[in-house]
Amino acid sequence: MAAGVRALDGLFVTAVDGTEKARTQSQNSAWHDVLDLCKRGFLAKLEIMTGELKQEVKNELRSAVAALRTEVAEVIRTHEAPLSQQMKVLSDQLSRLAALAAVPPPQPDFSPVIDQIDVSAREQREMSSVLGHRLSQVDLKINASGSELATMVRQLDDKVARLAEKQDVSVEKMIGLCDASDALLGAAGRIARELDSLHVQEVRYQEKLGTLLEDSVLEHLAEVRESVLNIDLSEVQADIYRGRKQADADFRTVLAEISRIQQALQLDFVQVLADKVNDRSRSSVIMPMEAASPSPEAPALSSLQSLAKQAKVTRRLREFQTQTEAPPCVAVWTQTDPVVFEDKESKKKKKPPVPKRMRTQLPAVMKGADRLAQPPVARDGRSQGAYDQVRFRATTTSNGQRLELVDDGQAPHTAIVGCADSRAPVEVIFDALPGDIFVLRNAGNTCTHAEGSMIGSLEFCTGNLGARLVMVLGHTKCGAIYGATKAHFARKKQAAQSQSALEGLLEGLGEVAEQAEYDMGPMADEDFVAAHAVKVNVFHTMNFLLQYSKGLREAVKSGKIDIQGGVYDLSTGVVEFLGRSPRQAELLSAASAAIPPSMLGISRAGAAKRGIHGVRTGDDASVSPEKAMEMLKDGNNRFVAGTPASVAANAKMKTALVKSGQAPHTAIIGCADSRAPIETVFDAMPGEIFVLRNAGNTCTHAEGAMLGSLEFCTGKLGSRLVMVLGHTKCGAIVGATQTYLAMKDAKGEKGSPGSALEGLLVDLAGVAEKAATELGKGATVEQIAAHAVKVNVFQTMEFLLKFSQPLRDAVTSGKVDLQGGIYDLETGKVEFLGRSPEQAALLTSKSSLPPSMDLALGRASVRTPQDPPMAPEAALKIMKEGNERFVHGNTLAGKFDGQMRKALATIGQAPHTAIVGCADSRVPLELVFDVLPGDVFVMRNAGNAVTQARGSIVGSLEFCTAALKTRLVLVLGHTACGAIKGATATYLKGGGAAQGKGALEGLLAALAGVAETAHKELGNKASEKEIADHAVKVNVFNTINNLIQGSADIRDKVKSGQVEIQGGVYDLDSGRVQWLGRSPEQAKLLS
Repeated sequence: MAAGVRALDGLFVTAVDGTEKARTQSQNSAWHDVLDLCKRGFLAKLEIMTGELKQEVKNELRSAVAALRTEVAEVIRTHEAPLSQQMKVLSDQLSRLAALAAVPPPQPDFSPVIDQIDVSAREQREMSSVLGHRLSQVDLKINASGSELATMVRQLDDKVARLAEKQDVSVEKMIGLCDASDALLGAAGRIARELDSLHVQEVRYQEKLGTLLEDSVLEHLAEVRESVLNIDLSEVQADIYRGRKQADADFRTVLAEISRIQQALQLDFVQVLADKVNDRSRSSVIMPMEAASPSPEAPALSSLQSLAKQAKVTRRLREFQTQTEAPPCVAVWTQTDPVVFEDKESKKKKKPPVPKRMRTQLPAVMKGADRLAQPPVARDGRSQGAYDQVRFRATTTSNGQRLELVDDGQAPHTAIVGCADSRAPVEVIFDALPGDIFVLRNAGNTCTHAEGSMIGSLEFCTGNLGARLVMVLGHTKCGAIYGATKAHFARKKQAAQSQSALEGLLEGLGEVAEQAEYDMGPMADEDFVAAHAVKVNVFHTMNFLLQYSKGLREAVKSGKIDIQGGVYDLSTGVVEFLGRSPRQAELLSAASAAIPPSMLGISRAGAAKRGIHGVRTGDDASVSPEKAMEMLKDGNNRFVAGTPASVAANAKMKTALVKSGQAPHTAIIGCADSRAPIETVFDAMPGEIFVLRNAGNTCTHAEGAMLGSLEFCTGKLGSRLVMVLGHTKCGAIVGATQTYLAMKDAKGEKGSPGSALEGLLVDLAGVAEKAATELGKGATVEQIAAHAVKVNVFQTMEFLLKFSQPLRDAVTSGKVDLQGGIYDLETGKVEFLGRSPEQAALLTSKSSLPPSMDLALGRASVRTPQDPPMAPEAALKIMKEGNERFVHGNTLAGKFDGQMRKALATIGQAPHTAIVGCADSRVPLELVFDVLPGDVFVMRNAGNAVTQARGSIVGSLEFCTAALKTRLVLVLGHTACGAIKGATATYLKGGGAAQGKGALEGLLAALAGVAETAHKELGNKASEKEIADHAVKVNVFNTINNLIQGSADIRDKVKSGQVEIQGGVYDLDSGRVQWLGRSPEQAKLLS
């Protein structure tokens, strides 16, 4: 920058020296005025550049200070974050500021800026010291917080101890109640036995009396005995029944009270006692010999006796609990009906049923994860994991429960897709029993590989087993996700293909890492991205299930099942429940689900992958014609089966296509019919197929462009297969068939086509004629059109071989193969026709230029007054088409013969358009619009401006629209206009009125108003370049407004519709004209 400024200063000195010499040599020379103007302009530009540079330096410093303050606030707010990472970021900020402060100024006049930088550097050093002080305060706060947490932990331990004491008291009370119940049941049994003994005695007495008494006495005595015994026995039985009923009621009251106590305290007395049994047994077994018991006699035997005693109490408690409502974690799930109450007689015949959890208790299954989050209690002086607290509950299944699972089958309430990591045991995390959870696990809890088995298993679980919740469970520090993230960052530096199944898995998870990197931003490091990728992967798997499983999609839509996600924290044991996928509604709105790619023999990561970057690029080797044809057939088969394997191009693929270029394996000439999308029909990825399309997949019109495109594709891009693809029910072929039949009825008189469409159909009529000849007489219009589709494919192939020498040479040498096909709209299947039957004969003939390229220029003509005035719409269309030809380098107006010149000289001109353009030599208007002499009436000056109502521009336009009857006026500006740049500099310098005597200064001052308007529209923050660029467009509309205001004749013609005035801006870089249309102020000006 400084060198550039010195060079400019040197230029000024040289210019001033030259000016002084010119003044001494010739006083009448006006060059010194121009040089002074240039010098003032350059000085103004230098001053503006200096100011901008100062402002940029200040803005950079302010931004850096603001960023530093933000970082400080973030460190103070999130004191739990790693301080080393925060210090590293702050150090980088200070380093960048120091480096920025050390940048030398661009010129000696920037010493104030350097002083400001030094001041800012000192401020930054002071701020860093303040930051250090604040960080030390943060450390103190963290230490204080740690002590507070320790105090809270001790308090919680005390509360837990007190709660444990209450639990012991409750257990003792419960044991007492159990003993009372046993006593009641024993008394009831004794009463029943006494009744049985009385009945036996009664029978014996009856036998003795029968042998001693007469029949009459016996009957009399029997009647008396029966009346007496009936009264006494019924009363006794009633008393027994009332006692038994009261005992049962008291027992149920006690159990209900115990249940209420459990619910109030959220405790399970049976589990508490089981935990105590487990603790005692474990301590007696695990405890060292010297700490177990001071007695040397058989410590293992005493431990077993203690276990047996506690197990007896536990069994009794379990028996009582089976008579009440079982808590969610006691029994197993089966496919049998819910338990029903049975009487005493039925219990004798059937085994006691095992209570089952009702399906309405689904959410309770996830509450088991909360127990893992409780702080573990230390036992025998050693640290213990979170799983020790639930190890007993996760294994408390009886033989009866296990047999019931075998006999009745499983009925899991939840299906979980989890990671195979041994640190994340799903059943233990949720404290589940056998039959509770249907678990699917693999590395990374993903469906990128073997997703067919995953989806099939989930559909079986939800459809056949009745599970209504599907959960995708990831976990922190997942090795698969971290490995995929590392591989993703490595591939960004150097692309590589997978060499093993593990590398394939990591590559398949690369999409997850890429999304996580996008979410975290470009400055995030690898570990932060991997941590976030765990959550991204959970949603990615959920989306995959919703996208590829028809059964799951329908079940979720109907509300029968729900799919949710979660992340298990290895350090705390807590599961973070993420809920449903944010994209669930979007994915369910799709029409249908596709079959997973792996079930088609294609991995998801490598689905439709044909190159090292995931898409075909210039870095890939060319594909043989046979291989290319095989790829087309496979793609069409997938399309027909409704199982496309192509995936959306990600950012890496798009970047590779841009940087490495394209390398399509096939070039296809197809029909423009919207029902035949070529890339979709062949299930192709970007970069695979070079597609040329027009109505009728023909080369009868614009064949020069078709041939040139194919020669480019086969010669420069390396494509080795060219295919001409027609399709059934082709509208162009049907129209050509009808045209042929109409011409046949008119005895072959073609006439002049009234439109381009008619010309296309007339030229395609030869195809229909050949098809009719091959079919013979009696063929219907539908039959001729259907056969003409095939004839047209071969004709296009023959056209290529006849008129393209490069293609002929490539086909002859075997480098390129040319084949045809027909796409069936109804079935989606492509019929591959093979090569043209005339290929061998055509390759031996001579080639020539296409007819359109040979005849187009010869058919051109010039406009004269003998031609009627052209409507503005038609003239504008011609101008647009000419500019398109200029942009693509396909101009046609270069040939101009003597007959045309004579017509213009003798008959006169009749231009269809008048152009007000800039005099810039880079904007040749006749070439820009590819017009012939006599087509456009051109007026040019610096800045395409109209500054005077009675100037030459206005007068010329009045002559053109009145005498020559031109009906379209185009005001054309262009980018990087020197006049507009000068006017912008003049305006920014403070000039608006003309300074000095020069005409150039007057022009720039007149255009300064345009720059002022542009500045107001952009705002005060706009740079000089932005103002100048926008002023080009403003100037076009300003010229249109001046024409309407300054000329009553033009205004009346515009108001009546005889003349149309439109604007445009020519882009020097692209050669394309941006069409602006009418002035926004036209309606107001005409009113």
